Amino acid sequence: MKAPKLIVILFGLGLFVSTARSACALDQNELMQQFNTQHAEGLTLIKQAKYKDAENKFRQLIAFHRTNPGPKNLCLALSLQGLALSLDKQDKGGDSWKVTQEANKLLSAGLAQTGVGVPIATGLTAITNTADTSIKAYESKYGSMNGMQARTAEAYVRARNVSIKANMRSVQIAAESYASDFSHYPTKLDTAFQSYFMEGGNDGKQPGLAPQNPLTKAREWPLVLKTGETKSSPSAGTVIYMCTPNGKSYSIYGVGADGKYLLDAKTNKTLVYAGAR
Repeated sequence: MKAPKLIVILFGLGLFVSTARSACALDQNELMQQFNTQHAEGLTLIKQAKYKDAENKFRQLIAFHRTNPGPKNLCLALSLQGLALSLDKQDKGGDSWKVTQEANKLLSAGLAQTGVGVPIATGLTAITNTADTSIKAYESKYGSMNGMQARTAEAYVRARNVSIKANMRSVQIAAESYASDFSHYPTKLDTAFQSYFMEGGNDGKQPGLAPQNPLTKAREWPLVLKTGETKSSPSAGTVIYMCTPNGKSYSIYGVGADGKYLLDAKTNKTLVYAGAR
């Protein structure tokens, strides 16, 4: 006599759970659509050179998504990347770097959850400078990945490129510190030059630690070349230090996650950190 009631109760419970799941999915979809619109507005402000307005827009998005995370925290990660880009445009490299660190953790987790491996992410080309945030656009460009995977991979690559820029700065600081003691810039990668890197003795004797390639996680010294010298197909994440034979000037370049030289955020030309004495 009681069995039918139990069946009705279980059926009703199942219907409630199913309805709740559908509502949750709908909320996530609406959240992603709202995010796409606001994120695109922030990138548009950057394209219009309204960098401070873009910074404020992304800070608002970050504040919202810290308490209302989107799918796999991707909304928060992309918001952080937008903030990092707006700060970079304002020559706030240090602040941009700090913001990127938080995004890196979220993006690494997101890559694993969406099924995008690091080789696929680092193999993408022509996405590090795009301002197109349309999921459909990414689906048409990268048919092997769905929209979420492409968005995650794009943000992953952008984060790694910020890390490569930081490594370029580390090489520049080491070169300038060396020159302050030796009255010329280093012309080769020796113990003296290495001593001016992190945890080195800053004395020309005790070598420090090489910067970490954000793509391979291995510590790699900069590739030292003479000014005008070329090397075919340098690997992604490599920092190239070029110096004149007399040590009077240098130029530093970085190879991005897509295997191409990093571009300056303002001029869209090859990014170069240089010095002369």
